Amino acid sequence: MVKRPLDIVGSAEQVLRHNPDVVYVIVGDGPSKAVMEECCRQRGILGNFRFVGWVEYTSMPAYLNLADIVVMPSEAEALALVYLEAQARGRLLLASDIPAARELVQDGQTGLLFRMGDVDDLAAQTLRAAGDADPRAAIGRRAREWVRTHHDLERTVAAYERTLRDVVSRPRP
Repeated sequence: MVKRPLDIVGSAEQVLRHNPDVVYVIVGDGPSKAVMEECCRQRGILGNFRFVGWVEYTSMPAYLNLADIVVMPSEAEALALVYLEAQARGRLLLASDIPAARELVQDGQTGLLFRMGDVDDLAAQTLRAAGDADPRAAIGRRAREWVRTHHDLERTVAAYERTLRDVVSRPRP
């Protein structure tokens, strides 16, 4: 997985020119955190960022509940669980236009997509999402309903069972 966190910083510079009240909360740790902090410092936007660091998985719902928008600028995702978690909480998911996102996001309906690696497009979509709470909330509601109907626990378990039965029943070479 390649998360591309510096795309958030690059787009934030543009977003904050138009809306200086936007606050970015970065959850997670690793080598990118220090680089992101330094980039923010150099660009003069560190005051609009809160770097939380690593959190227990059980704490993630609280952070998702705080968010108006969840940004995922990934280049690739093996299992896009965060996408589903954000949508299940009724949050607007803003994701790079990659295969994993296209499977889970109907652009403009259950989230917003931007061109992967294009910080100008990410900034434009962030401003679009941040601009008006009503459309953002409507997308969040549709996303929550979509997850409820397409990815509920029973349906997911049944799909795993079918896959496992298929694998086990195949003749061995």
